[in-house]
Amino acid sequence: TPSKITSMAKTPQVSTLKPQVCSPQPSRLSTALRYGFIKLPADLAVALLLGLTLAGLITTLLPPDLISGP
Repeated sequence: TPSKITSMAKTPQVSTLKPQVCSPQPSRLSTALRYGFIKLPADLAVALLLGLTLAGLITTLLPPDLISGP
């Protein structure tokens, strides 16, 4: 009977997973570049801007001969 034939026929199994070409972890180079160009400047930005602002204020407000000798 046709119903037996269709029930016995196997359907091909199709995988929905994509094959992994690269490793799931980022490479050491991309980790180093991300740290050097994104994380490190973000961590230093506030202190650097504060220091530059303070240096600019000192240069502007104090006379140049304040620490020079007589």
